[in-house]
Amino acid sequence: MKRSSRLLWAAVLLAAHWGAVCPSYGQTARSSAPAATDSKSPPAEQSKQSGGPSAVSSQMDPRLAKALRAAGYKYEEIKDGVAKLFFNLTDGRSHLVFVASRSQKVGPYETRKIWATAMKTQDLLDSKIANRLLMENDKQPFGTWELVKWPDGYRVLFVVAVPADLPPDQLKTVIQIVLGRADSMEKELTGEDRF
Repeated sequence: MKRSSRLLWAAVLLAAHWGAVCPSYGQTARSSAPAATDSKSPPAEQSKQSGGPSAVSSQMDPRLAKALRAAGYKYEEIKDGVAKLFFNLTDGRSHLVFVASRSQKVGPYETRKIWATAMKTQDLLDSKIANRLLMENDKQPFGTWELVKWPDGYRVLFVVAVPADLPPDQLKTVIQIVLGRADSMEKELTGEDRF
């Protein structure tokens, strides 16, 4: 990757992160709870399966639908055009990853979020878990662990903001990273296979 491309990518990630931390900086505020469901049924078992050109809803950004199809993913479109992807992992575990259809503009950059849940809790995190996640944030080249308020408590999410027009091969790479980090952390923190 050329130096100018790396610098642009770093600027986009920094701007997207700053927009998430300080919503007034970006043009749209971050939702306090991304649209998602906990149902882990694979897309083939879900009633609203997407993945073909005629199945794309008017709520989903056509660029996202095209990139997901080109990357070979089947997905379910849920609230606000969010793409819900189900993955069976090699160790018998499974996990959900979500890709936002709605993009955010931060200056000249347009980004969208990709996230997966690692943990659900009724209360705020204890200091040991919170510190573990903060220290993990420092080790990662991109993406952050976030605690998000949900109607039924709190969720620990691994979130990456990417350019809204990310090519399919790069989108696939980021989705795989989000998947791996969230599932590993879920296993470490809870020992469960819930998300």
